[in-house]
Parts: sequence; C-alpha cells; structure tokens
Amino acid sequence: MKSTRTAALFAALLSAAASVVLAVPAHADDQVDPMFLQVLHEKGIKLTDSNAITLAHGTCSAMRGGGVNSALTYLKKNTTLSNDDTVKFGGLAIYAYCRELAPKQ
Repeated sequence: MKSTRTAALFAALLSAAASVVLAVPAHADDQVDPMFLQVLHEKGIKLTDSNAITLAHGTCSAMRGGGVNSALTYLKKNTTLSNDDTVKFGGLAIYAYCRELAPKQ
C-alpha cells in the first residue's frame, strides 16, 4: 500500500518536474547537468555532483527495466535520501535525462 502511494507521488512529481527542466534539450548532457544540479541544490537534495549525475542515469536505467517501482527501489538502495527527496530526485532525473519515459501531458 505504501509502495503504491509512493509510486503515485512519484508519477505526480514527474508531471511537476516538467516545468523545471522542460526548456533544456533532451540529449544535451553538457547543458542538462548544470541545470539538473542547480535544481537539486535549490530543492535541498544533498548529493555530490558526480554521485547525483550517476544516480540520475541509473534511475533512467531502472525505469527502462522495471518502471517507477524499480526506479524507486534503485534510489532507496543507493542513497540515504528521505522518501520525499527520493521522489523529488527521481522525477527530476527522469525529466532531465530520460524524458521519453515521463508521463505524457
């Protein structure tokens, strides 16, 4: 039950994250990385820059392999982020690095 609620929050955040990084070209990592890191810092998500980028790409791989629950499990195994920050991070990562996996608006 809690997993379903968290997954629903994650999906809702994906929609909200669109406004944060939508203006960035989808495959221009040299432009995406700084914006992604800036938003993480603004949201108070404390990770080193290199770890955040690695985790973001891993989140996309997990989404491709098993969807939202897989992405959440990946992040929970590889970070000490709170549930709220995990959901925020996941949504931002997907919109920054694998937008094609995000829900269509």
